Amino acid sequence: MISDTITVAEYLKKAFNKEKVYVMGHSWGSFLGVLTVQQAPHLFHAYIGIGQVANQVESERLAYTFMLQEFYKSNNKKMVHKLEKFPIDKGGEVSDDYLMSVRSEGVTKLGIGMMHNSLSTIAIVKMIFGYKGYTLKEKLRYTKGMTLSYKCLWGFVAQSDLIKQAPKLEVPVYIFQGKYDYIVSYVIAKEYLATLQAPVKGFYTFENSAHSPYLEEPKKMCDILYSDVLKGRVELSDDGSPHPQCH
Repeated sequence: MISDTITVAEYLKKAFNKEKVYVMGHSWGSFLGVLTVQQAPHLFHAYIGIGQVANQVESERLAYTFMLQEFYKSNNKKMVHKLEKFPIDKGGEVSDDYLMSVRSEGVTKLGIGMMHNSLSTIAIVKMIFGYKGYTLKEKLRYTKGMTLSYKCLWGFVAQSDLIKQAPKLEVPVYIFQGKYDYIVSYVIAKEYLATLQAPVKGFYTFENSAHSPYLEEPKKMCDILYSDVLKGRVELSDDGSPHPQCH
């Protein structure tokens, strides 16, 4: 996949007659994006991560603990029972069954999943089927693709910790993270950027979003892209000041 991403980047450079391109990755794409930029920084102006993966096993533990606490508070015995079958907080395995069923249901019910203001998967399904860029066959294969991605890719991600494996990137780095994101921990994403060495880096909190700020706060995202990313600045970032780390 890294090789494919590099190939696409090379194609885009040639097609648009540019020396470099930008790369943006969401969720799994943010994991792939960091590894690609680490391997081929000469291809990219900057890296933009949305729902940034760093240490996903620890992220899952934090999400599990939060969900269990919240469902205890609301006396949702059904969800508590489902969660307790998978003792993630006690070192239990983060299995495919847990990710695709219990975790998915839990984060959606609490507004800490794909979208903060959508407490069911109906809104996401409507967006997928309403998108004119996909054929009907592609839309029907979307769920199957999500299932296969967990089965095929989770083991690799679970063994990874980008804080240790990718401590330095040679391009500007911008992280867009929803405040309510528990699919990929807001806290860990912020920690990763804080420890990362990069020429310029900016962290952007999306106050009304979970895992998909590009869907929930698109205007803010576009403003950041135009005002900061394309100009190599971080004036709109949480602290509003650049972070020169390496040259």
